[in-house]
Amino acid sequence: MKRDQIERLFDAERERPVDAPPFERLWAAARRRRDVRRGRRRMLRAASVAAGAMALGAILLWPPRPASPPDTDAGFDSETHELARTLSGWRGPLDFLLEPPGGHLFGLDPEASTLGLTTELSTVPIEEVL
Repeated sequence: MKRDQIERLFDAERERPVDAPPFERLWAAARRRRDVRRGRRRMLRAASVAAGAMALGAILLWPPRPASPPDTDAGFDSETHELARTLSGWRGPLDFLLEPPGGHLFGLDPEASTLGLTTELSTVPIEEVL
């Protein structure tokens, strides 16, 4: 069976039109096109790397802008400064809700004697704490 297939293949090769280009010439043309595409890809990669390096160099070497000193006056007169000071000290009617319970203790000295505590916490039984 294989021999029959091989013979048919050879017959088809013999009946090939004479004007068909030979395989070697087609293969060489395909190889040239592939080589041209590879060259273009290499050039594109090299150009991309060069552009990235130039951008990175520009970012790193760009001189930083000198910081300008803050303008404390900003062109305001004394009346505007007084109004700003007054408004910054304003407290809303519900600001007390933002203060935690016992918040007045945060500014105190953490020693037990200043808080009026006389009992050592280590001597209190755990049942009394819970």
